[in-house]
Amino acid sequence: MGKYAIERCGTIILNRADVLSTGANGLVLNAPLRLDIRNSESKLRGNSPIFNKGIINWERGEISGSGTIDNLGELNFIGDGFRTINSKNIRNFNIINWFDGGKIRLEMAQPFIICPAER
Repeated sequence: MGKYAIERCGTIILNRADVLSTGANGLVLNAPLRLDIRNSESKLRGNSPIFNKGIINWERGEISGSGTIDNLGELNFIGDGFRTINSKNIRNFNIINWFDGGKIRLEMAQPFIICPAER
């Protein structure tokens, strides 16, 4: 099986939603797709890698599970909400913006790995 890819234009909003991604091949969010994680009860979790090639706007909620999130697009921490990263590592290959304050709780993770650009 290949990667599970979510494509097309538009926005997916997680508002009190619990999304589980499983399998070794991962979940791909392709541009120009935008994923908004808005509520403290919203969860994006699982044991598969996540490849963000679009935009993730993360206001509140939790990202958890084993594996990595490879940010190849844009990851925005927005609003003054509280976010939790539990056991997933974030590898940044492009842009991370932090707007409007807010807090990040790190649980069992070394979440931010800044990767050099390809030469």
